[in-house]
Amino acid sequence: MAKSAGRTFEDIVKEIKQGKFAPVYFLEGEEPFFIDEISNLIEATAVPEDAREFNQSILYGKETDIQKVLSEARRFPVFADRQLIVVREAQEMKNLDKKVSIKLSGKEQDVNYLEQYLERPVESTVLVF
Repeated sequence: MAKSAGRTFEDIVKEIKQGKFAPVYFLEGEEPFFIDEISNLIEATAVPEDAREFNQSILYGKETDIQKVLSEARRFPVFADRQLIVVREAQEMKNLDKKVSIKLSGKEQDVNYLEQYLERPVESTVLVF
C-alpha cells in the first residue's frame, strides 16, 4: 500500500474528494498507478472546469525550470478560489536545486528557491510535482 508521511493512498484520496488540498504534493514511488490516480483526481477536482483556462497550468520538467514553476505558483487565481500547477516529469526539471542570495535577519544567505517557497507556500495554489 502506498504511504506518504504516515498517510495511505486512501487517506489522500479521501481528503482530495472532501476538497481538502495540500499546498504542495510530491508524488513519487515505484507504482505509477497511485501517482496517476492522485494526480488525475487533483486535476479533476482542484479547479472547476469553467475556471481551468486561467487557473490551471500543466508544465513539463524538460521544458521548464524551478523559477518558472514558482513564478506560476505565486500568482493568484483569477475568479476562482484556487489555482492548480502540475509539473509532470519533474525529475527532468532544470535548476531544481538553484539557490538565490537573500537577506535574512540582516545577513546575506543562499537559499534554495524551492525550499524558500515551501516555507511559505501560497494558500490559493495547489502545486503538484
